[in-house]
Amino acid sequence: MVVSFMMMYLLRCCAGCIVWMFLIGVVTVLALGGIVFLYNAGTISGVGSYSGYLSIPNTSASQPNYKAYGIVCFVMSALFLLIILCCCSRIRLAVAVCKAAG
Repeated sequence: MVVSFMMMYLLRCCAGCIVWMFLIGVVTVLALGGIVFLYNAGTISGVGSYSGYLSIPNTSASQPNYKAYGIVCFVMSALFLLIILCCCSRIRLAVAVCKAAG
């Protein structure tokens, strides 16, 4: 019973942070996936010597589909960011409902 009250309290306090961090995280993961695909395709080669430090996976043979995958990831990231910006008021309303439910 104590754990359930703690969860409701955390939901009430942190619902907004959890939702917004998840949405920003999805956009970031899609953009990073696009960077990795374009790097493997050879489109992004001027990353510098830090690419080994960041342990970006690289294939020795450049695959022709990697460039298309990278572009698709960037397009999906941009569309998702646009949808988030257009639905910002509805997202705030959903967060308020979650807080009220908590």
